[in-house]
Amino acid sequence: MIHPLRFLVLAAALGLAGQAVEAAAPAPVTTETLKGLHVNARFRPDDWKLLKDPKEFIGFLDQVYLTMAELTGHQPPMELRGHANLGAWGTAGLDGINIDWTCVPPFMKDFNSGKIEFGLVHEMGHVFDARDFARWYITPGCGGETFGNLKLSYALERLLLKESRYRIEFGPGGRQTGYDFNNNFYLNFGKPYLASATPWDKMGVDDLHSFHLNLIRKVGWDVYKKWFRAYYKIEAQKDGRAPPRVNDPLRINLVCALLAVFADENLVPEFQQWRMPVTDKSVLEVAKRYDLKEVCAATERQFAEEYAAGKIHLDPLGLRVRVIGSAAGGKAASIFSILRHAPGAVVRYTLDNTPVTATSRIDSGTPIPLAAAASTATVNAALFVSGKAQPVLTASATSVAE
Repeated sequence: MIHPLRFLVLAAALGLAGQAVEAAAPAPVTTETLKGLHVNARFRPDDWKLLKDPKEFIGFLDQVYLTMAELTGHQPPMELRGHANLGAWGTAGLDGINIDWTCVPPFMKDFNSGKIEFGLVHEMGHVFDARDFARWYITPGCGGETFGNLKLSYALERLLLKESRYRIEFGPGGRQTGYDFNNNFYLNFGKPYLASATPWDKMGVDDLHSFHLNLIRKVGWDVYKKWFRAYYKIEAQKDGRAPPRVNDPLRINLVCALLAVFADENLVPEFQQWRMPVTDKSVLEVAKRYDLKEVCAATERQFAEEYAAGKIHLDPLGLRVRVIGSAAGGKAASIFSILRHAPGAVVRYTLDNTPVTATSRIDSGTPIPLAAAASTATVNAALFVSGKAQPVLTASATSVAE
């Protein structure tokens, strides 16, 4: 028998080099594809055998996909597949993610006990960015990773509920629900950054995530759903592409401008607290540059249409009562509704715990005068939509005497 190295020399001389290369190539890996409604997964037969219920696994991936699609308004193709010698746990592209073969069996086994692999959901989040959002990342070191993890946070918060069997074990706290994981791992992560002198464009991945999650806990996930959708409308403008530098102040000013409009709040102080180069003037300038009046109005209409079609799950913070100082020096309240521009959506309120009635309709954001400062007043709000007798959201706040 000819030695393999000797064969290569003879093959070259005889014009058989192509056959030699083909003979030396490793045998292809045999895989089986399981197809879900939105996600396909292609792994080895032995990998699939590790799962007690492969259909439950692919169903969970479909649910992750749907939550991320709800958050972003995007529906990319999604296939999960194994890959040899990847050099990382996984990588994301335009049509799905590759996972190193050595990492597949562990998360398959973990799924049987309800443990969700962080990397699996994280990489899926990247796919939702791949076509458009990457151009709008901020900061050189963490924009893409934070964008991906925001989608992870929303998916886990929606799916890893107290009543579900799914949990994540990542960072402090052991196996946790999605909401607890977000609070325990991300919410307070930015405190060291805030106590430091680190420039905004040098902040870490989880610092930037903490900034966003703190805002989300204040204004709700639905404001962020509108934010993601607005980028597509900006991209469609003649001059709607992002500045080339990821730490260009224009990018972070656009983030502030969009979130402020959708939250109906001035968020400049929040951004400035995190040392971001944002001012009232710079936010107004970027709003004019990208015609945000029209962009945001179109986004509001899209959000309302998607909600009416059953594609949007409303965050409880989509209805908020805010107590504010009035121009006359007294106190007033205002009610924020995430559906304030939706046809058929009605906000009603009462004072001091009387039942919400049909006579208390008010436009979102309209000041409600409260009693004198010497007393307290509780504002109860309810959001009604067409076709439903009961409110879809309720909220309340109390003005306390000073």
